[in-house]
Amino acid sequence: MRSSPQPPTAGRTTHRRAAGIHRTAAMLVGLLGLVAAWILSDDGMDGELRKLPEAERRALHLRTVETLRTTCSNASGPELTEYCRDQAEFLVGFPECSRSCRELAQRYAPKPAH
Repeated sequence: MRSSPQPPTAGRTTHRRAAGIHRTAAMLVGLLGLVAAWILSDDGMDGELRKLPEAERRALHLRTVETLRTTCSNASGPELTEYCRDQAEFLVGFPECSRSCRELAQRYAPKPAH
């Protein structure tokens, strides 16, 4: 007596499941890689600021606030405007940057194009 061969769909179904699992695993690994890269890049300058001794970090924070209040309040010309924008972006990375600090920095943020 001969055993009947397995229907061709059973092997294909198993192969499709395995392929689906591999695809899902690859997407998951890729997603985790993107999340890790985002976390590491986001911590860049902020992480470096946090590594500074507290007294130095506070002094740098105060100097940057003062720069925005004085030099940047009368900024004209593209170079100085860009410098002030960079200083504002730098300022919000400080753990000491309070709500008023963020509001000051926001004044120098790029204006959205319409």
